[in-house]
Parts: sequence; C-alpha cells; structure tokens
Amino acid sequence: MPLAKSEQPAGGTRWAAWHIEEPEEWFLSALPGIAADEPPFEALKGRLRLERLASRYLLWQLLGEAAYSTVFKDDKGRVHCGEPGMFIAVSHSAGYAAAIRGNSPVGIDIQVWAPKLERLAPKFMREDETASLSAQDPLAHLHVFWGAKEALFKAWGRGGIDFRANLIVAPFIYDEKGGLFEARIEKGDELLRFNLGYCLLGTYMLVYAENVDYTLLNAPLR
Repeated sequence: MPLAKSEQPAGGTRWAAWHIEEPEEWFLSALPGIAADEPPFEALKGRLRLERLASRYLLWQLLGEAAYSTVFKDDKGRVHCGEPGMFIAVSHSAGYAAAIRGNSPVGIDIQVWAPKLERLAPKFMREDETASLSAQDPLAHLHVFWGAKEALFKAWGRGGIDFRANLIVAPFIYDEKGGLFEARIEKGDELLRFNLGYCLLGTYMLVYAENVDYTLLNAPLR
C-alpha cells in the first residue's frame, strides 16, 4: 500500500509517509496543480521528479486544496504555506516521500539506511550525543540523530546553522519500535525547544520535529 504511515502526534501537527509505487502520470492526474514548483519542477528528471510529485501529493492530502494552492518555495528551495499560522516541510529518499504540517515550525526527514553515516558522524554529532549512542543498535540510533538534525534544520528555515553547535539533541534510549525525545536550537539570542518522534519503516528512518517553545535570550527589560 503506497501510504506507509500517517500520524497526528499532537494538536494541529500531522505527518505522513508515502511508499512510491505509482508512475508520474498518476500524481499529475491526482494533484490539483503544481504551479508552485514551476519552473524548478520542470527541470527535474527521473526519480527526483517522481519523489517531488509524491511529496506534493502528501502536502495536498495534509493541507486540503485551498491551503495547498498557497504553497511556494523560497530562494533557498524551502517550501512554505502561505496560509497564516500554517507550517510545512517535506522530505524524500530513494522511493519514499514524507510531509508534515503544523501550527508551529515543523520539520521532517526520511532517510534510507546509509552506513556512511558512521564516517560522517563527527561532522554533525556532539560529544555527549555520540556518548549516548546505543551499544546494541548504534547505526540505527545514529540515523535518528541525523534525521533529528535535518528536521530541526528545516524547522529553523533560515540557514546559517551549524549542525554540531546549534542543533542539540537530548540523550534518549533507542527503541526499534520508535519513540519520542527532545531537542533544541541555540542560535545567537534565540532558543527554540522541540518535541521529536521517530519510526523505522523497513530500511528507512523517519524523524519529525515540532517547535513547542521560543525564547529570546538577553531580551531588554521593559
């Protein structure tokens, strides 16, 4: 079944993942339009184009046609919803697509199993995060950390982020059945706290993030 999983963790947040088995024509006929992705969409070919279509199909399902019609991309390639108070993010990886919507900044990442993450870990893992990795499932646990930081990066939405210095994931116990944990973004005078969740979909790890608190540090007293 193409819809791999769909959840509504809390409040207005909802995410879904799609296992892509349909041809491009199926999505083109199902979607009400793809104008928000033109002309970049037209330049895509093959698998990336199909995954882009699947992610937009999920957004349409999550948002409804009216809100979906306001979706646009900024000059960094990030997707946004033009409806006030609605936040979105998408992800895709080797035959899967995922999307999330929420009433506060959100992010999502889906990643096919990649052993190379062990080699890349020093570039995005803090020492305390590395020390907390599961002895039984270190690679799976590492995929959750990577997905968390990708999801946080998308929720931040402004670039200029160091994955090690600014994206901080609280230690948690890895469970192959999935679970919840917390993280934060520290950047300049800004502190954003997030609730995150993860689940394993075959050989893919999905992680989502929802902003639950924002603090402006060193704000002037009134």
